[in-house]
Amino acid sequence: MASIAPQSEPNGRTRPEPTARPRRDEWSDGAISTLLGAYQSKWVQRNRAKLKSQDWADVARHVSSRGASSRAPKTLTQCKNKIESMKRRYRSESSSGAVSTWPLFHRLDLLLRCSKAEANGEEGKIPASQEIPAKIPAKYELMSEKKRKGAASWVMEALMSLEERERKAMREIERVRAELEAKRVEMEKKETAIMASTQLEIEKLISDGRKNGRKSTGKGMAAN
Repeated sequence: MASIAPQSEPNGRTRPEPTARPRRDEWSDGAISTLLGAYQSKWVQRNRAKLKSQDWADVARHVSSRGASSRAPKTLTQCKNKIESMKRRYRSESSSGAVSTWPLFHRLDLLLRCSKAEANGEEGKIPASQEIPAKIPAKYELMSEKKRKGAASWVMEALMSLEERERKAMREIERVRAELEAKRVEMEKKETAIMASTQLEIEKLISDGRKNGRKSTGKGMAAN
């Protein structure tokens, strides 16, 4: 097959070929769930501070390693943009005052309400009134460390429990969707069968009517 030469403009210059639009960054439900789990783990490890480039790289590798959850490997930029996009949607729906129907709303709510600074879009920033003194007794420092570990453990357990409930809900949704699809196919088959049967009945009635008409005509001619 001959190749199509690029079109030329009236001034003799070659018109550049139009560039293809970049593909939309697609995320499956499984990939989103894996992304949130990986981000939550890193965020808790960072004491709710901003993730560094290496953290995002680890998150991207974790998401990409789940072949069943992601159709294509994800980059750290894609993972970061997806998290920021979900945060913006969460804040938008939170400020609306209406009950959210977004399946991930409660998961983002549990994650983001842990820090007032995070809810205001200032991730990891601690107000001056809550800054930890430079020197504190070793006893209180040990108690604070235990509290932080206990709080982090509670958050992780709560997030894992929420993630498991989301997975169960997704499986239930898929089951109901499959049942509805099966019923739809069954209804279409029944409608097709009814239409075919009705068509046959109509054709039979027309054929019988024509036969009766010919018989009546024949009898009339015989009588004459």
